Amino acid sequence: MNTKQIIMKPAQSGKTRLTFQIIKKSIEEYDYELNVGEVHIFICDNFVLQCNQTVDRQKNPDGIFSNDIDNVYFSIEIHSKSDIKHFHEALYYIQNKGTRIINSLGNSSKFKEVYEMIKLESDKIKKTNIQQLERVKNTEKTLDDAYRIFNTYLKKKPHTYNIYIDESDKIENGVNSNIIDKIEEFSNVKIWRISATHDNTVKKHKKVNIFNLNNNIHPVCYIPVKNMKFQTEK
Repeated sequence: MNTKQIIMKPAQSGKTRLTFQIIKKSIEEYDYELNVGEVHIFICDNFVLQCNQTVDRQKNPDGIFSNDIDNVYFSIEIHSKSDIKHFHEALYYIQNKGTRIINSLGNSSKFKEVYEMIKLESDKIKKTNIQQLERVKNTEKTLDDAYRIFNTYLKKKPHTYNIYIDESDKIENGVNSNIIDKIEEFSNVKIWRISATHDNTVKKHKKVNIFNLNNNIHPVCYIPVKNMKFQTEK
């Protein structure tokens, strides 16, 4: 089982801002000319208003993403009240409009849509790669040449999806648990769990990695995290 990445800070101590900084750093470091690119999916608690507020923060001209928001599609939201209502529509914006951040709600319906979107893209690329490889095999003299050309010039890869689940200890507990596990099985997916407490996360998973422990205070006992030892039982 892979180690789970969690972000743990006390309530109202800047968890969302820290997450935005992680996203910004990732966007700045990724070379989109050489790679397909990363997509960041921010899952809010299951409230439209909170999703709206998150997008407003991302599109603040004085905020962390101020250099990116010239593209109005850089950050989008997906829920019943937004212009884009379902995740299968998001692939168009990712591939054609330069969308890098998708914001949505933490409910089982939207998690299923996330799973289906990632699977749809992966299946399409797998089919395209099979067709491309067969064409190259028919034109090259040897299989070694065909695979070399395919792997060097023609092989396509799906996007990398970084998924950030706010209030994860609540959202992952219950009906969302299994579908989140299925999403995490994709090799091109990394999930960040964000919460003031991670009781359910620690109980569920054998290994957790707490991001950026320096100066963090445990939200329950208020002991510096760097001075604590964590032990979990499955």
